[in-house]
Amino acid sequence: CVALGLPSDVGQQPALWMWNGSSWTTIAPQIMPDISSRLAWLDGSKIVYESVERKLTILDISSGNTEVGPSGCCPAAAAGIREWYAIAGGRVLRFPFEKSFATQAATVDEFNFGKVTTLRVTGDGNVFTWTEPKWGYRSKGYFQERGKQRKRFQLIDDAIGAVLGPFDGF
Repeated sequence: CVALGLPSDVGQQPALWMWNGSSWTTIAPQIMPDISSRLAWLDGSKIVYESVERKLTILDISSGNTEVGPSGCCPAAAAGIREWYAIAGGRVLRFPFEKSFATQAATVDEFNFGKVTTLRVTGDGNVFTWTEPKWGYRSKGYFQERGKQRKRFQLIDDAIGAVLGPFDGF
């Protein structure tokens, strides 16, 4: 388990923490995560996060190696199909687990996303939940199963939302 630890003082930086089975230890990445970054576990010892420079960053926890990709946020992984996703310019982009930044990321066109502000995906990549901006710093939640219409998901308008599989429908 890896978590983003918030600083306890204004002058401090956020920290990455890893659970080793009995206690939490800090990870010292070369590239600092943003205080609002989400984390996604790719495979083995690789995680992806948003850096303070607002770049998608892959960190191999075992070796300390990092890869820096395009600007983006909110990484979410579908480990079952070895893809991960992130938001860039309000669009959802798709990356492979291997050589994620070797080619330009593709947009995800199978889903009816609007201007996405948060993103979650099931492990098999068949269901996404997301939020879109709404007037007054509020948001509207949606979910969609691959091949079906998107549906309004009001329960995540004012909360943190996630989709956990298997998906049985609503």
